Amino acid sequence: MKDPEPSSRCEAVLEQQVQQFLQERELLKAQVAEVPFLNAAKASAQEEQARLCEQLQKQQVCCQHQAHPVASALKEPEAAAVATGTGSESGCGETQRALQGALNKLQRDFMDIAKENSDLKERVEKLELGFIQVSGERDMIRRSIKPNDCQRAVAKTQHQKKNDISMLSQAKEEMKAKLLELQGPVMQLVIDHEVQHPANEPTPGATAPQELGAADKDDQETEAITFGMKKMKERKREREEGRKEKGRRERN
Repeated sequence: MKDPEPSSRCEAVLEQQVQQFLQERELLKAQVAEVPFLNAAKASAQEEQARLCEQLQKQQVCCQHQAHPVASALKEPEAAAVATGTGSESGCGETQRALQGALNKLQRDFMDIAKENSDLKERVEKLELGFIQVSGERDMIRRSIKPNDCQRAVAKTQHQKKNDISMLSQAKEEMKAKLLELQGPVMQLVIDHEVQHPANEPTPGATAPQELGAADKDDQETEAITFGMKKMKERKREREEGRKEKGRRERN
């Protein structure tokens, strides 16, 4: 009998591959389920980016419109002071500080909007990178599914071959056992034949044709026994072949 360890190792490897395939399939399902969420997040980020870009453009236009009055206001006190030769330094200083504060506030707002726009762009890039990574992993898992199918088919074929070999070995052992069982009766028949028909020496009164006839009779009996044994073996072989054919049909 063959050692069953290779078969056990093959079954263990097959079971491990099946478990790995199931885990990869569950991972793929989870990743595919995240795709709509990623698409929605990407669309939302793009909408937010467009909204902020539009808002930034509006702020830039607004800043440009506000810059003209501020510049005019800065020039008017200087022109008035030059024209009159007098002016209040304190009032001019307060006006300049107020205008400078307004300009600083506009610059801070502009920088905040630019920073938000940069953060949104970075977020969109991360989402796109994650989407590309998920797509690549999904393609890799799909490619790995086909080799697993082939491996399962090969393992199934090997298992079928092992079953056939085991059945043939069992049939061979059964045939040997039956031959051993029949060996006793056949030997008994031969012994009985020798007892009933001993090999006597030729008597002086016997004629040559009689001696030849007795020898022919013994040969015929021996041939009959041999023929009977051959027939028994042929019938056993036919029965074994019939069992094998029946077993193959049942498996198919």
